[in-house]
Amino acid sequence: MPGKLKVVLGIYAINVVLNILNSGWISAVIGVLIMAFLFKGSDTMRKVVIVFAVIGLVFSVLGLLGIGALLAVLSAAGGESTGGMGDVIIALLSIVFGIVGSIYTIWALTRQDVKDWMLAKASGAAAAG
Repeated sequence: MPGKLKVVLGIYAINVVLNILNSGWISAVIGVLIMAFLFKGSDTMRKVVIVFAVIGLVFSVLGLLGIGALLAVLSAAGGESTGGMGDVIIALLSIVFGIVGSIYTIWALTRQDVKDWMLAKASGAAAAG
């Protein structure tokens, strides 16, 4: 298995854990199913994940813009808010993880070695590992 694909599976594993911690059970189950199909070498799932990564990238960028607007409002209000800056920092880190994860996923799943491995795995010719 190409290292790039292992990283993508790791990104999905982190998302599954975060979904479980946030009681997002349906999202967690979907994440596990996506990981299983990618590991099996499903080229259709590879393409679906790329589309989801593009959508995730768009929403993450929009979220980043929203955080920027929130920070502007907080600074104009003198930094006093009920949520506090800690919540804003956590949201910002989540958004940055979403952007970086989406970009990496798109890049990794469009590489020829990943495509070749998935084709070989789906046809039964890939070695496990």
